[in-house]
Amino acid sequence: MDRVILTGATGAIGRALIHVLLEQNVDILIFTRKDSKRNQSIPDNPHIKVCYASLSELKDVVNDNKESYDAFFHLAW
Repeated sequence: MDRVILTGATGAIGRALIHVLLEQNVDILIFTRKDSKRNQSIPDNPHIKVCYASLSELKDVVNDNKESYDAFFHLAW
């Protein structure tokens, strides 16, 4: 796995998954709410890209860079 998408990154399972993925040098695209106070728990790492979008906004997200992803971990609720 080289590149994944993750929702729920600021929860306990999401934070643990980020740690495991970074150990494997996986690039992570994280979707999180812009106003979440828990965003500060997302590590500052070159393998992480953050996109601010709520769950209701995900349907409107456009993959402008045309990157492909190997997995989608949907941990938000």
